[in-house]
Amino acid sequence: MPKSERTPGGLPQGEGISGEPVATSHLEHAARPASACAECRAAFQCSVLRSAATTRRSFPWRRSERSSYELVIAEVLLQQTRAEQAAKVFPTLVDQCPDWLGLASTPRPDLEELLRPLGLQRRRAAALQALARVVIERGLPARASELEALPGVGQYMARAIAAQLSSEVVAPIDTNVARVLERVFGPRRLADIRHDPDLQALALALVPPSDPGGYLVALLDFASAICRPRAPRCHECPAPACRYRRESMNSCRKSETRAS
Repeated sequence: MPKSERTPGGLPQGEGISGEPVATSHLEHAARPASACAECRAAFQCSVLRSAATTRRSFPWRRSERSSYELVIAEVLLQQTRAEQAAKVFPTLVDQCPDWLGLASTPRPDLEELLRPLGLQRRRAAALQALARVVIERGLPARASELEALPGVGQYMARAIAAQLSSEVVAPIDTNVARVLERVFGPRRLADIRHDPDLQALALALVPPSDPGGYLVALLDFASAICRPRAPRCHECPAPACRYRRESMNSCRKSETRAS
């Protein structure tokens, strides 16, 4: 049996395929997300945060001096839209509508034209102006539970804003986050990611209280650069004990063996 050592996140390792280190204990936790132990969670969290050094993407709403208005507008634009596409519209939109009052007072046809490159411009324009009117009247809350009550703000957006705006320890889960967690820790039980108790509990347990917003950004970039929907770069993945990675590499090794 190969000599074991410790991973950066604390998991024991042994030699795996092609002599590469892979976790040799706690792999049973891959059966269900809720069963992931503290060591597995810590190792994954450490891997995601460490990957930010190479996977971090640059977008205009990620500037350190961004306003709360810009953060919320970005999250609205990112709904059903690739970040790269939203980045093309964002600068012009905040330039012509620099605050909530400017957004609410912009003629609807003009706002729809600004949003046209993203598609669904009528719906997006209506949602943005409805949100602007409420924020002007009541102010912008900081907590996810209060943000979710705003027009057009769902569970994911409310949590994403709260994590970055007020460092609230919440777990925003979209399809990208769900994909990563399921590949590493196992499939969820329910089709709707918003209400799956295992997935929700796991995602929350992974959030570092010291920097919820930074972890969210790192996780999204990790999902985009490495744990992609198609052709994931498993050979570059720093996450130990990844169930999907292990199965994928075993499949590749079997194919190579048959080919030879």
